[in-house]
Amino acid sequence: MEDVYEPMEDSELLAKWAAKCSKGIVLDMGTGSGVQAIAAARNAEIVLGVDVSRKAVEEARKNAVDAGIRNAFFFESDLFSFFDMLKEKRNFSKIAKVINDKRIACFLSGEPAFDVILFNPPYLPHDKGIEDRSLYGGAKGHETVERFMDSVSGFLKKEGIILIVFSSITGLERVEGIFSEHCFDFKRIDERKIFFESLYVYELRKSELLKKFEEKGIKGVKIIAKGHRGIVWRGKLKNIFVAVKSKREDSKAVDRIENEAKWLKVMNKHGIGPKLILEGNGFFAMELVEGELICDFIEKSSRERALWALREALLQARKMDAVGVNKEEMHYPVKHIFVSERVVMIDFERCRNTERPKNVTQLCQFIGSDKVMGMLRDKGFSLDREILRGLAGEYRKNMCDESFERILGALR
Repeated sequence: MEDVYEPMEDSELLAKWAAKCSKGIVLDMGTGSGVQAIAAARNAEIVLGVDVSRKAVEEARKNAVDAGIRNAFFFESDLFSFFDMLKEKRNFSKIAKVINDKRIACFLSGEPAFDVILFNPPYLPHDKGIEDRSLYGGAKGHETVERFMDSVSGFLKKEGIILIVFSSITGLERVEGIFSEHCFDFKRIDERKIFFESLYVYELRKSELLKKFEEKGIKGVKIIAKGHRGIVWRGKLKNIFVAVKSKREDSKAVDRIENEAKWLKVMNKHGIGPKLILEGNGFFAMELVEGELICDFIEKSSRERALWALREALLQARKMDAVGVNKEEMHYPVKHIFVSERVVMIDFERCRNTERPKNVTQLCQFIGSDKVMGMLRDKGFSLDREILRGLAGEYRKNMCDESFERILGALR
């Protein structure tokens, strides 16, 4: 299996920009024969080149020596695994023996170390029967780029840049989507057409939003959901996964993020919603809710568990009614209720105070829908829709514990 990527048009194209843009401490990810690292070393203080192939690392070292380069150093690493190992084991000696420079202490501090990160990834979709890690980026070609983006922000300085080259064969829109999903700004800075494909060089920088996240200690963010007004990101805060919600740039809604954080804080006092962890400028972080959406849970669960989930949701709706808060959208909460060992409601951006809250009655509408009634019937539970409507009507007129208990009693 050939592991050393010999310099080709993409190497030359990225090397040109490496020579132009490199400064400070540079990482050449997937260094191959070391072409980009050598080009970067002309202007950088220190260059570290890493490659998953030991043979490639040995060749890059030889090529650097032959070129008279003394500030480029090469290590075997599967993407960032070498640096992760240094941090985890606090193993300074392995790298200190090679680089006699105090600046390498940044690799152990946990702080982003690199001013520039270069990456010429394997980006071709995998051909069956041919194994070459230097060429193939996964089944569709972009998987290695995605793995790289999952970790890179933790190694790039606040004002640092990433220079990456890839092919039109990889899928331009998908790769740009991966950049966006990880909260990076990007622009195409070069392009070259060769035969049946185009090569692209992109420059990536941390977006202002990503910088705000990281200032609050939230790292490794990636989009997990997009709504009409907001975006939800998954990230890590002190080794705990959190969900971070921010406003969509194209949304015209005003103060929705601030409103939701305010109401989430209120709801938490009543044991409702994911725990609010912190607030930032234009975003907030909360407990990451895992589990299944309410309809998926009902469909897969036993009759007892399905009814339990609906009763738990009703109990939370009753609490909101009791304090005069309307959540809205409870008549169709298919994406607003998660179920695992507990039932958690999300999305409080439209919450408001009202004298006539409708949380329980709207949730009764949902339970009485054809979809939910059908799933319950399949489990051998028969609920008369007209009886449920009548009980909801009684509750609407007199929002007391007795009328609510009759609704719960219908789901036993």
